[in-house]
Amino acid sequence: MVKQIKNESRLVYWIIIFTLVIASCSGRKQLRHHHGIQVPEMVQELQNRLSDLYPDHFNVLHRVRLNTRGKTIVLKGYLKVDRPAGDVDLIAQGEMGGSLFEISIREGKRDLIKVSEPFKSQWIEQSAVQDLIHLYLVPDFHNPVAFKEAHGLNLLDIDEKGSRIYIFRNAENAGLKLSGFCIEQNNRKVYKIEYAYTPDSDLPSFIKLENRNLDYTLEINVRYMVSPKKHNKR
Repeated sequence: MVKQIKNESRLVYWIIIFTLVIASCSGRKQLRHHHGIQVPEMVQELQNRLSDLYPDHFNVLHRVRLNTRGKTIVLKGYLKVDRPAGDVDLIAQGEMGGSLFEISIREGKRDLIKVSEPFKSQWIEQSAVQDLIHLYLVPDFHNPVAFKEAHGLNLLDIDEKGSRIYIFRNAENAGLKLSGFCIEQNNRKVYKIEYAYTPDSDLPSFIKLENRNLDYTLEINVRYMVSPKKHNKR
């Protein structure tokens, strides 16, 4: 009996070691695909910029063009965001009004979904819920690495879902700004967000999003209900 327990313990030990080695090799392989010079001293600065990208609490209006499988749907989204709590509430309406779906996210996780045709709960959870988390909540990091490139900096983080890359570019007279975000799986971009700004605002005014796994794109014009003063905490 004791011998059996020892054998099982050794088996568990080697399974853990094998898993850690595979994860480590995968991480190094992902890092090799990102060109640029590592700048460890910028990791915390870039994380702070992501934390400070939006105010802690705000409301926002989205005017959205959803393109999916040859169809175009025009939407209006009314959002309330509480970043410290990880909460987002969304009411999405059609072009002529009327609620199409509602989402509540609590502590960074889906809490409630209500949908009407033509949308389905599963699709909304896989698409809109994840979009809102990526767009507005402060990301969690596992082992971030910063890279310096010709036009700015990238912040890379790797987890079991793939590589997450936050792209910062130097804006004229405004320093570094978040210009994009993407997720790579098996060296293939499967998810991408691009941000555009007006000259007088630190907040993105236009967002383009593409999800290749679910085959849809979003073009979002954004209007914020926040103080016109700069909100940056830095």
